[in-house]
Amino acid sequence: MKWMAGGAAVATAVPALVACGGGGGGGSAPGDGGPPPDGSFDTERFDAIADIEDMSRRLSLTTTTRLGFVQAVAAYMRTLDAYERAGYNEEALCAWGIFRDGRTHIVANNRHPAAPAARSARREQPLAAGLPRARQARLLHTFGTGFDDGQGMVNELSTWLNHAGYQVRSGGQEGDGRLTALRAVKGDGFFYINTHGGWGDALHADGSTTGGTVFSIQSSTLVDAVLERTPEMREDLADGRLTYFTARNGLTKTILGIEYPDHDTRYGITDKFVRAHWEFAPNSVLLINACVSARPASNGRPLAAPFYDACLAKGAGAYLGWTNTVSATGAFSVPRRFVDRVLGANAYQPESPRQRAFVVADVMEELADKGLDRDPDSSAVFVLRASGDAPTVMPGLKEMVVDEFRDELVLIGDFGPRETTGPNVGRVTVDGHERSVLSWTATRIVCALPRSGAGSAGAVRVQVGEHRSNVRWITRWTTTLDYRWEDPARPGLRVAGVGTIRHRADVDPTRDRPGEAPVEPVRYAVATRDSSLPLQASGSHTDGPDCTFTWSGAMTYPGTHLTNGHVFFADLKIDTAARTGALGLALGATGPDFTESGCSRDPARFAVVFLEMHRVEQFARYNNGTTVMVPVPALDVTFGADFTLAGGSFERDQMHLSWTSAAPEFAPQPDDAI
Repeated sequence: MKWMAGGAAVATAVPALVACGGGGGGGSAPGDGGPPPDGSFDTERFDAIADIEDMSRRLSLTTTTRLGFVQAVAAYMRTLDAYERAGYNEEALCAWGIFRDGRTHIVANNRHPAAPAARSARREQPLAAGLPRARQARLLHTFGTGFDDGQGMVNELSTWLNHAGYQVRSGGQEGDGRLTALRAVKGDGFFYINTHGGWGDALHADGSTTGGTVFSIQSSTLVDAVLERTPEMREDLADGRLTYFTARNGLTKTILGIEYPDHDTRYGITDKFVRAHWEFAPNSVLLINACVSARPASNGRPLAAPFYDACLAKGAGAYLGWTNTVSATGAFSVPRRFVDRVLGANAYQPESPRQRAFVVADVMEELADKGLDRDPDSSAVFVLRASGDAPTVMPGLKEMVVDEFRDELVLIGDFGPRETTGPNVGRVTVDGHERSVLSWTATRIVCALPRSGAGSAGAVRVQVGEHRSNVRWITRWTTTLDYRWEDPARPGLRVAGVGTIRHRADVDPTRDRPGEAPVEPVRYAVATRDSSLPLQASGSHTDGPDCTFTWSGAMTYPGTHLTNGHVFFADLKIDTAARTGALGLALGATGPDFTESGCSRDPARFAVVFLEMHRVEQFARYNNGTTVMVPVPALDVTFGADFTLAGGSFERDQMHLSWTSAAPEFAPQPDDAI
């Protein structure tokens, strides 16, 4: 098929044709006339081939998928007069064109030459594992009331986690880091402890210290001789699971009028304690807010590595801690910022506008890039230890695309793999109505989207178990278009109609990375498939005493999708930063729909099109994962601060167009997290 654009508005007895871009295998119908009989078409054909070669070279640098490549080549072929038809084959990953003399041109993108393997030093898009397989969160600190803000931070993080859909098991009791509580650490999806950390020589049963060092974090259980007679204490002590750990407790004592910091001795736990007692849910996150809790092995000494290795071996998906001794400044600021960003809490040093939740890897990268992973009062660095891809703590929705060709909504963000059973069943809702999920990967979801009615536009959320993403909006505009074309040479003959156009798009700003300034993108939308433009030919014109022409016939052109050989394209471009855009209009049919009669002539069939408007604009059309740029005659439009589409009118060459203002349904909100 070929685009109908420009030229005469009436074609007598000649079919009018339109391309319907984006369909798999969809080709175009014959044009008007074959090659010239004198053989001069050869030059035109080779020029077209050269154009396609050049196009293919450029697409190889810019197109990310093989299918997108061949779709774009086919779309370009349709713009060249040398081709009578063009299309593509998805299975073979080929574009094809039929020249006007019947010869075939194939452009394949299915077999690539081998290239040497290359390794990237840094992933442009860090991968992420799924969400923790348990909703339970456990937050502890081992300090007393006089030691900085241990319980205050536990309470704060607990509030954020509760709001994010986690169930906090403990954290309300001051200093509840007792050994009995630590032995019960099982099945958690999020674990936090604020405590002392350190290491010493490992004592062997024969009294030697040749076993190297052992890392330990402190509990809040004071050493007690009676306690050590219990079976569980005897077993833990005998197996090297516990240490004795003396440190400042945050209190002071006064002797002879002199006040000094108090110290006490408590039991510390080692990697052997972890292996004996702890169990974590898959993809769980551990934050050990203690000195040297993530110190790597060095000079043959294991340092904290056995401890974090033990945590990872017991199911943890991510272990976070400090490489060196940490001050209160770092211990109470850096982990707060980390937890705030992975949850999308927007409660600690929030960005403006608010941020959605980001995956662990992205947040750690932002902290490192900005130097915010360091304790300002020491050399300690907050680091991630993981045996694979770090987990996703909360689903985050980055942006959406409405695929009107397939009645689908495509969501891009960080969701983790979908689970259909267990605690992390994945769901998508639109305006509170659950939508059928067609496909789900860690970063892309496709779900069914009705054309109208409940759940066809509005607030969109991704929910993984009880964890709900930020909200983004499918904004909808409904516009009335009035079309009228009058024959300039024969007054009284006209084609006119009033149609309804609906568009849907996500026009919220977006962020690629945490801490970045938001981007206000250019968005595109094609008319919904329930949009339509009904047109009717009417009127008469007298041309001499015995000659009167009359026009008749009616046809309703459906929006976007070729139906019964007819289509009405109304493409919308929205520059969300400038609040400007374009409305592209095109009609297509496999045959003429209107009839001219009179003056003793046989009835003649004719078609109408949208003539030249303000300009020809390139519009992006999304279909089944591929975006193709299509040139369409367009009107300039503007949007208000609230995304109201301003009405207007246009006249040229006896074509009269007017469109009404359209207030946005479900417009973005100022406090959206993006």
